[in-house]
Amino acid sequence: QVLYPVQTGGSVVAGMVPRSADVGYLVTKVVAVDVDSGQNAWLSYKLQKATDRALFEVGLQNGEIRTIRQVTDKDAVKQRLTVIVEDNGQPSRSATVIVNVAVADSFPEVLSEFTDFTQDKEYNDNLTFYLVLALAVVSFLFITCLVVIISVKIYRWRQSRIL
Repeated sequence: QVLYPVQTGGSVVAGMVPRSADVGYLVTKVVAVDVDSGQNAWLSYKLQKATDRALFEVGLQNGEIRTIRQVTDKDAVKQRLTVIVEDNGQPSRSATVIVNVAVADSFPEVLSEFTDFTQDKEYNDNLTFYLVLALAVVSFLFITCLVVIISVKIYRWRQSRIL
């Protein structure tokens, strides 16, 4: 079972690589567990698919994803890696995980490439709108209550003065 990166419905950036990264730069680590014990629980990690196979490698025993060459300006911002994790049992069982890696120096570069973040932005915009609307309604009700209470006090004060 893969523990990290957690797989959700959307594409989540699991690692970010600056364009100035050297060879051997640690991008992220795939973490998995096996319920077996002993030799059957030994896990091996392999890079099954990648946007650019010449840029990344996965540590066979530790699941660390590292760069194997210098990052260039020609490399795509959005890199998609499929890592397969196999146990040492007979028969061997496996799990796959998709790791999205961003090759960029700043977060705004990544934002334009990963569409799921724009959906989150729309969600945040809607949430902000509803929060502002709720604040306005509560403020209006508060001011209305104050006006009513002050009006009643003034009315009672005038009634007592007339009598």
